[in-house]
Amino acid sequence: REAYSALIRGATRGGKGARAGLARAAGISRQHLNMILTMDELDRGMSERWPSPAVAAQICSHLPLPPELRQQALQHL
Repeated sequence: REAYSALIRGATRGGKGARAGLARAAGISRQHLNMILTMDELDRGMSERWPSPAVAAQICSHLPLPPELRQQALQHL
């Protein structure tokens, strides 16, 4: 999970609104993407923050990365 979050954070550092653009392209809200990337402060299981397989595939398919890194991101879920 940490590797997945780090990869998305790194891929969306490029410019203003990059994370919002990724969320829009993946068909989710910016808040939903931020929730996925945020550590759980309420001491619930981290699995509650994982995206569904369909959402994970959408996010990974829109990462501004080479295809092999997109595939690795998806495998880390």
